[in-house]
Formats: sequence, structure tokens, C-alpha cells
Amino acid sequence: MARQNPRPRRRFRFSWRRAVWNGLKIAVLVAILVTGWQTYVHLFERSEPEYATDEEFFKYGGIGNENDDGLPFKIWSVLPAVCPKLIGPQGYEQFGFLFEEGKDWPVGFSKNRIGFDRVAINCAVCHSQRYKLSPNATPVTVIGGAANRLDSQNYLRFISACVGGPDFTADKVIAAVSERFPETSWFENLLYRVAVIPMMRDATLKTVTERYAWTWDRPAWGPGRVDPFNPVKFDYLRQPIDATVGNSDIMTIWNATEKEALSKKLHPNQPIYWHWDGLSSDLWEVILNSAFGDGTRKNEYKEETFRRIEAYLRNLKSPKAPMRVDPALRAAGEAAFNRECASCHGETGARTLTLIPAAEIGTDDNRLKMWTQAATDAYNKYDDEKGRWNFENFNNIEAYLAQPLAGVWLAGPYLHNGSVPTLDDLLKPPAQRPRSFVRGFEEIDLVRGGYAAPLCDPASYQGPGFCYDTAQQGNKPDGHNYGTGLSEAERRALVHYLLTL
Repeated sequence: MARQNPRPRRRFRFSWRRAVWNGLKIAVLVAILVTGWQTYVHLFERSEPEYATDEEFFKYGGIGNENDDGLPFKIWSVLPAVCPKLIGPQGYEQFGFLFEEGKDWPVGFSKNRIGFDRVAINCAVCHSQRYKLSPNATPVTVIGGAANRLDSQNYLRFISACVGGPDFTADKVIAAVSERFPETSWFENLLYRVAVIPMMRDATLKTVTERYAWTWDRPAWGPGRVDPFNPVKFDYLRQPIDATVGNSDIMTIWNATEKEALSKKLHPNQPIYWHWDGLSSDLWEVILNSAFGDGTRKNEYKEETFRRIEAYLRNLKSPKAPMRVDPALRAAGEAAFNRECASCHGETGARTLTLIPAAEIGTDDNRLKMWTQAATDAYNKYDDEKGRWNFENFNNIEAYLAQPLAGVWLAGPYLHNGSVPTLDDLLKPPAQRPRSFVRGFEEIDLVRGGYAAPLCDPASYQGPGFCYDTAQQGNKPDGHNYGTGLSEAERRALVHYLLTL
């Protein structure tokens, strides 16, 4: 049998080219693994910034809604670029959001890391106000006021239409994110493509589109207004969707400590009422309920968060009007106030901080119809097994609360539904009050009270601002006939006095 020749042994030849090429491939593979691992680790990272002052925390701190309702910050930031046909050139400022220098997200939003940065609203979104004294003046921001330009309904509709629309594709979103945030890693973009963007579309359908579908057949909120209780009533409390309209002006939230002290002084045996209609008699529950309406979940609730907010509110004072006071006019106005208004709004008034029956005050009653006994009972039963929060002090009283008027110069438009643009109009008989006017401007009127509010035709007005139509359900400017018999001179003096409070 012939012997098979053994295969010749190959001699090893070292090649620098091959070594470098293999080294590069290994380095790339390691870099890919490291980058992927770092991003993977970040998915389980949870952190939030520290805020040195209670005001900064109020403006930017998280309230426990970020996990369920928060939006990925980078994607949220580029939605105006992804859906330019759905939003104007102002971007998110179009909806009345206030951006401070050095911040790329607005007052009233938290930005916390839960896997990646997420933004979600907090209490300041409704309680950060801005005004200016002339068209070209520098705007002044006031924390604790009523967000006079906040158009939250159209903001929600923009999010819904964009994320649920044809332009919200992975390619468009990732391209916009890469342009705006070039530091974004390829692995993060991959996560956006395969997981975050599809999940965001599905979540938005449930948390925005479906949750607020009932609003389409109701009057628009417009800037400075919300329906604060129907969303909670229909969604979290599982109450049947009814035909009620709860559209109300956002309230100022300053002088809480002063109100408590005055109420105890004037009415020691009476509960201290809050909200437009005194629907709660416990400030702590009001704070929790407001967060509940903003999406705070029980499993994310931290008592220390809301104790810090409570401490901030208890020290928050109303700002003084930046106006030149006419002493003689103010004195005449004070005399008119003591005669016409002080019993309900003065610091010694017998009815100050009491509930005025709806039948007497005569203002639009849709808010009262919205707040049903069933809703009251559902709120007071809403707690959890660990007792982390519960509500016990909601009331169903068909009345409106007579408030002290400190800071009233910055509280326009007036009445609980914002149906009267100026104090001067409020002191006229209802038939003489404007039937429609523009809301959403920043220029303050330190003669008539309130903001600049030109007349408009709801059928044809295209902006700027929002044409408020008092003929719509919930928008009536009727009632509150106090002081409507004053002469023009007396009315002018009284308005001047009120604007100094």
C-alpha cells in the first residue's frame, strides 16, 4: 500500500496588515458592546435633579407622573420639527409655555431620567403667569398666578395628532433627534426605532387621544382655562361620561396662609373652603387632588414631594401692581369698595370666605352641574390600602366662594369661567358686558383691569389669541350684579382702588 505523503506544514507568517485589521475589528466589536451595555444600563437608571430652592422645585420638580405620562425628552423636543404643519413657528411657546434662559424645557415641566430623560407636567404648568406693561416691554413672569396664556387643550391635541399621525415615523423622528441632539448614540436610536417610538404611539393613543376624546363635542377651553375635574371624573374615577361642561379659569394660588388665618378669624366655626366653589375644605387634599389630575400615580407618590410644595404655597404672596397710584382716586375707590364690595371681599367682611348661594350670585352654573354628588362620593372614596393618600373633605355645595381680592389686578379675565375681560366690565350690568373678546394676550390693562381684550367675531376671527364666545355652554357672563349701579366716575375710582390691592 502506497504511503500517503503527509500534508506539508504551513509556515506561520506574521502580517502587520492582518494584525491591524483584526485589531480594528475587535476594537469596533468591543466599542459596540460597551456602548450597548452603557445604554442598557441607562434603561434601569432613575434619577432627578436636585433643586436648591422650593420655587425651583415647584417650577421643575417631578410629581410622580413621569413613568406613566412622561414623554421621552428628545422625541418630545423634536415633535414640532416632525409635524410642522400642526404647529406654528413659535413651537411649544405657541401653547403659552414659558421658557427661562438656559432651559430647553419649559416652566411647569419636570425632566427626570427613567431609563432616558422624560418630561411631564407639574403644578407650575397652570400656575406660572406672564404679563407686560406695554406691547414692546419685557415680559414679567409671576409664579403662583394663573397661566393666562396656557392653551393646554390644543397642546394635548397637537401631541395626539402628531404622534398618531403619518409623519411620526421612526425615520423622521430619528433624523430630527440626530440633528437636534448629535450626541445621541446609535444604540439609543436603535431603541427608539424598535421600542420607544411604537410604544409612544400606543401610549399616546390611550393617555391622550382616548382620554380626552369627549372634549371634542364641548366648547373649547381656550388659553387660561381648563376643565379640571371632568377628566378625572371620567377617567380615574370611572364615572359615566355625561354632558356637563366644567370649563373654568385657572386660579391664582397665592396667599394660602393669609386666607386660612382670615377665615379662622372671621368664621372660627366654619371650614376653610378652597377652589372656586368651595368643593374642598382641606388644603392638603387640594394639593394632592391637583397632582392627581396631573397624572400622579399612587405607586409613584412621595409625601415629601407634596410637603415641599405645600410649604412653598404657604409662603407664596400675591405681587403688588406696578402702577402709579392716584391718592385721591384711590381714596374715592376705597369708599366705593367699602360700600359695595367689602362685605364679601374685605378683610372684615361678614361674608368674606363664605359660600354665596348660586341662586343669589347668578353666575353660570355649569361648573356646579359638573360637580355631581356621585363625583364627590367617588373622590372621597378614592384611597389605597396603604393609606398613602385619601380624600375625605370634598363637598357638593351649590355656591361660589367669596375670595379676598389681593392680586386681583393680575387675575383677569374675571368670574370663575373667565367670561368678563376687565374689572370695568364686571362693574357694568351683564347686558353691557362684551359678548365676545380675545383671550391670551400678555399686555396688562392697568386702567380697566385685566388683560388687553379687543372685541372679536367668533365666526371669523383667526387670531392672534382666542376669540371667547359667551354664547357657548359654560361661558355666560351673567350674574355678580354687585356694584353695577355705580356712576362712571365711581366705577373708575373703584377699579383704580382694586388694582392697588
